[in-house]
Amino acid sequence: MDSTIPKPWLTPEQQVEHLKGEGVKFEIVQGSDAVTYLRNNNNFFRINQFKKGFPRYSGGKNDGKFINLDF
Repeated sequence: MDSTIPKPWLTPEQQVEHLKGEGVKFEIVQGSDAVTYLRNNNNFFRINQFKKGFPRYSGGKNDGKFINLDF
């Protein structure tokens, strides 16, 4: 991927879908509450950086997704 091409901005709804696609769960905080939080606090990039320290599955159908990570 060319790092000079900026990534498109995601709406709070798209941010939650993106996180779900990476295996982040929304059991403690519901997806709709996460959308509200992201809309009001606008710190998705900080949250996105924070998740890098959590383990991911290696191999299989969940390859690359987070192991038991909840928003």
